Amino acid sequence: MRVDSDTGTRHSVNITSHHLDVNGRQAIFDFIKHESAGTQRVAGLVGLILHALETGGVVLVDELECSLHPLLMRELLLMFKKRRTNPKGAQLIITTHNTDVLDDSILRLSKLLSSARP
Repeated sequence: MRVDSDTGTRHSVNITSHHLDVNGRQAIFDFIKHESAGTQRVAGLVGLILHALETGGVVLVDELECSLHPLLMRELLLMFKKRRTNPKGAQLIITTHNTDVLDDSILRLSKLLSSARP
């Protein structure tokens, strides 16, 4: 909810997400009440990440792993490492408690660059 400081008017937005139920019918969820914290986190980051990748910008995220599946976190990191998805050299600066991302196959630049060249 946002409050207009001049008029005191309250503005709110209702976000819904759509899924198929077990019978294949569309089910509508209130995004804030029913979606997982990880889904909400990705939704909040995806626009920033895509913009940075398109423009060569910088994204800073505190505790990237918070509410994210480890494989999703890995894929987000690799998006910034691969020239195919990051041709303009965007940067992702994170803090994390997840030591799995320190693996050479994820963060070591020389291996990724040498494997990307013919």
